[in-house]
Amino acid sequence: AINHLEIARNLLAGKSHSEDSPNAFAVELLRAECEFLAGHLDLAEGQLSELSRRCPNVQAGAEVTRLRSHLHTTRAQLEEAVEVCLEFLRQVGINWTAHPSREEVDRERRALRELASDVSRDGLRRLPKMTNLDHLATMAVLADLVVPSFLTDRNLSDIMLLTAARLTLLHGACAEACYPLACIYGVLAVDAKDADLGLRLSEFG
Repeated sequence: AINHLEIARNLLAGKSHSEDSPNAFAVELLRAECEFLAGHLDLAEGQLSELSRRCPNVQAGAEVTRLRSHLHTTRAQLEEAVEVCLEFLRQVGINWTAHPSREEVDRERRALRELASDVSRDGLRRLPKMTNLDHLATMAVLADLVVPSFLTDRNLSDIMLLTAARLTLLHGACAEACYPLACIYGVLAVDAKDADLGLRLSEFG
């Protein structure tokens, strides 16, 4: 696969395609993924780092971010995996540090509680599908943040799960939300008045 992608890269270059053209970017991204899967981690990391500076849109940025996060997680570089996800999330208006305060977590909990207070199990099942591509890309990055955030900072893990649930209620249900929703009961059940909400959301996930 890597050899074929190199041929494709050369053909595109021979046809005067800009390296930022959609086809050239797609070939470079797929090649970086193949290098990663082949175990060429240093090479893949360099390619992904370069691609991260050339992403043409939010969806491409999410794809690059997810591969970079997977690569760092594979290397047990959990802080780095977290940071590349946070870097992407800042671009879509979600501004977290790697170690948010408990006050920030509680603020997100209250926002979710207010939004979901009257949403029944049937109401959750009737949620529309999430269709906005930028929202879907954001949810995919949040889902990939579940493991590294849980292993590095409890507050970050909690605020991420709460935000994923809130975005689901705001923008619709999607497959990318399943993992965060399935994990949210442990966050909400620490407060007795949120336990039922946590159960509803985790069952829905």
